Amino acid sequence: MTTPARRNFERKTAKAAAAVTDPGTVVIGGDYERMLVRLRTDLLRLKQIESVEHKAVVKRELLPEYAPWVDGVLAADSGAIDEILPNVMVWRIDSGDFEGALDIGDYVLRHGLQMPDRYNRGAAVVLAEEIAEQAIKAIKAGQPVQVAMLARTIDLTATRDMPDEVRSKIYKATGWALQVDLVEEGEGLINSVERAMAARSLLERAGQLHKKAGVVRDTEILARYLKKHSAVVDEITARNSAMVAAAAALTGAPDTTGSEESGAKGTLGAEGAAPKATDDTTPPAA
Repeated sequence: MTTPARRNFERKTAKAAAAVTDPGTVVIGGDYERMLVRLRTDLLRLKQIESVEHKAVVKRELLPEYAPWVDGVLAADSGAIDEILPNVMVWRIDSGDFEGALDIGDYVLRHGLQMPDRYNRGAAVVLAEEIAEQAIKAIKAGQPVQVAMLARTIDLTATRDMPDEVRSKIYKATGWALQVDLVEEGEGLINSVERAMAARSLLERAGQLHKKAGVVRDTEILARYLKKHSAVVDEITARNSAMVAAAAALTGAPDTTGSEESGAKGTLGAEGAAPKATDDTTPPAA
């Protein structure tokens, strides 16, 4: 196992190598070449494994060896082209380290790095689709999924071009994750209704983007829930409108309370676990 001192040295080496590289050009130097040799050896090892589950286990074992290099390059933030970053980004998604993947994704997208040819997709599409699919899979298995992580994915990829079906997936995954333990009364009711409003908005948009998204039943259930608690919905809507109007008055910005998905604002960043699924398309009613 690599020692802390060695990891610190590798982090500093990576940062220095990236820092002296011009944006849009490939990192040069022996240290980067050695990392590439390691990467290609590990890619060959993974290619020889047929089990997707086993591959994920191996990726989790390999990732710590790349962490110092990745941390160093991200710290330099030079925009250098580094083949290691997009590969590790995908490995982190596959191993369940979504936040770590998004850290790399932020760098890759900001600096316009390309994905390796074998992915046949741009970085934004890979991030949105792979994270959404992993989240949906976890939701169906009754495992926890953090809404804040999905919201960050949406935010990072919001202005990037991608197939409608892919954007639909990340909206669907986030909408599903927001449907957790919706309560009928008590002090948690306002938060619950806020989450239901955000979930409905996202799921409706997912259905608009992809007719076969499998969210019709969800939106119907949420509509009934929100109708039942219409007084709370009105209270939340009035409060949000007042806040936006006050902010607009201070900044001179336009009032956007009627804009698409405004019901999701302020809610997506909340932590939340996902409900269990009872079939292949739809999680259970709250």
